[in-house]
Amino acid sequence: MNSFRVLVFSFLIAIVPNSLFGQEVVGTSGGTDSTLNSQVTWSLGEAVIETGTVGTTDYTQGYVQPIFIIVSVEEVNSSNIFLNLFPNPATQEFNLVVEGSYESIFYVRITAINGQLIREESFSGPKHTVNINELMPATYFVEVLNENGSYYNKLKLIKTH
Repeated sequence: MNSFRVLVFSFLIAIVPNSLFGQEVVGTSGGTDSTLNSQVTWSLGEAVIETGTVGTTDYTQGYVQPIFIIVSVEEVNSSNIFLNLFPNPATQEFNLVVEGSYESIFYVRITAINGQLIREESFSGPKHTVNINELMPATYFVEVLNENGSYYNKLKLIKTH
């Protein structure tokens, strides 16, 4: 009876710790790439299902992740330019305030969620009001660029009735 208890106890010790841990990922490659306004970080690897050791050699059983999925993209504002867009949601118009820039001419570009250009107009000075009365209620992106076409930022605008 004592040897049966030892056998069951040994079996539980061998099984329970493996079931308490989630999957690991063995990273085979990856990295970070960035531009002036964005940064992407990725890793490629395989999820580990089981790892065993024989002598001094580790063996890992897993599966390869054949699908590349972007789960998020974060835009990085590397300049000292800050944009305020208000009110948001907006019904008839919204205001843009550009802070931290000494440039005199800016361009505002409004695009639909599918990337279609809705409107582009220029303005001078740090404040500008954009009339959106004719736009259908939806979510739009508002991009602000300088006179040279350098991109400052993209903001989300919600147009309501």
